[in-house]
Amino acid sequence: MGSDRGGERAAAMYSLIVTAKLNDTGPRAWLADVLRRIGDHPASRLHGCWCMDAPAGAGPGGLMPASCFPPGPSIDAGTFDPKCVRTIQDGTMGLTIRNLLESGHVSPATRAALVARLDAPPVAVPRFLTPAEFRTLRAACARLLPDPHPESPIDVAGPMDARLAEGKSDGWRYDAMPDDRAAMRAGLAGLDGAAEAVAGTAFADALGAAQDQVLAAVQAGTPPGPAWPLPPERFFEELLAEATEVFFAHPLAQERIGYAGMADRPGWTRIGLDEREDREPE
Repeated sequence: MGSDRGGERAAAMYSLIVTAKLNDTGPRAWLADVLRRIGDHPASRLHGCWCMDAPAGAGPGGLMPASCFPPGPSIDAGTFDPKCVRTIQDGTMGLTIRNLLESGHVSPATRAALVARLDAPPVAVPRFLTPAEFRTLRAACARLLPDPHPESPIDVAGPMDARLAEGKSDGWRYDAMPDDRAAMRAGLAGLDGAAEAVAGTAFADALGAAQDQVLAAVQAGTPPGPAWPLPPERFFEELLAEATEVFFAHPLAQERIGYAGMADRPGWTRIGLDEREDREPE
């Protein structure tokens, strides 16, 4: 790849193609359908765009049951049945992904990264944001990416705060935006100001309908309340993009959408449309 960002974009496309194929969905048909609907599809219902929900060629999607991956670190590389990624939820969150990560299908580097994410406890005390700012961020992420599994929640705000604390970035920003740290603080203050105008309270304390109203106004670039020192719509775009990236980088989210691309030891070489690896289900 010509740049790190180009490599990340290519990796995202490869993951899209393989995930769609593992769910018996044509990548082209699924992407065409998403692009057709994305303009007026609510950001609070991103799960409606998952590939197992695609109307063209998609069967019933769901989690990988424990029976796909016999438990224990001694799993033989030949025991993984890719067809299991399209079976229904068995109600045991976290079990099946751990079995896959312990198998011979996952490279050591990938295993270490995903196990660290899986074992990390939800962040209680932020490292960069103030407690009040962190509470606003967590509330906003919960509206943008509602988690249907409260018994095993995925921490989205914690990794976002950690990135800011460590001064990491993706190497670019819109020219109208300040640096990531300043943008996050200004945007969160803007959410609270808009919530005060709409509901008379801080964003985290507002009812869900009021929070959605605020987020929709920010997305449109017309939030009520005090003027923003940055483009509100750009802040919304960056917030939604990072929250989505953090959420779906978590192994539990990957399990919930039937993604098995972390089984990378054999490699993924056939990435063209309608191409399958020999081990993939027909």
